[in-house]
Amino acid sequence: MILLFAITATTFGQGGDRKFKKFKGEVSFGYARFSQDADIKNGFAISLEPKFQVLDQLAIGGRIESVLLGQNIKNLYSSNEDFKLKAYQSFIATGEFYFTKEYRLRPFAGAGAGLYSIIATSTDYYYADEQGGDRQFKFGGMLRAGVEIKHLRIGLEYNFIPNTTNTYYDNSNGQTYTVDNKNAYFAVKVGFCFSGGPLNRD
Repeated sequence: MILLFAITATTFGQGGDRKFKKFKGEVSFGYARFSQDADIKNGFAISLEPKFQVLDQLAIGGRIESVLLGQNIKNLYSSNEDFKLKAYQSFIATGEFYFTKEYRLRPFAGAGAGLYSIIATSTDYYYADEQGGDRQFKFGGMLRAGVEIKHLRIGLEYNFIPNTTNTYYDNSNGQTYTVDNKNAYFAVKVGFCFSGGPLNRD
């Protein structure tokens, strides 16, 4: 992010007329994939991103994203099945560089950093009780690349989030156990861009 702001500071005064509007927004939906050793591997992501295009090829902004995961898993200490739910919310600052000023096809790469909120809970069907840990906050980062085709946006992202530990209590045997959660995830997203297009349409 420091590098992006340095680029902005050194290039903001360069000449040339602006081609694109300064403000833009994006709404994206996608598939989130966690690591192979994570207890739940697949999730659904939705994000909203307001941005300010400080230059035609450089935008800074923020990403608000939610990722939901749910899966039936075998109880570690009994033959019962549990339903485990995880929810991630992130609030991060972002920066993107566009490799071209061509509105019809704009490849981009970017990065971000900020706060991630993680909740993990488990419900035992047999004993009808809920177990889980409190909301945890972690500082993490994100790398992305993709392409915008007019209003259509297709992107790949990797979110770097430190692992967390949740403590669970099993009523069937009175034991307390801990589970390490692998939080980093890869996402494939498709979205829609609004505003931010060319100032003058040919």
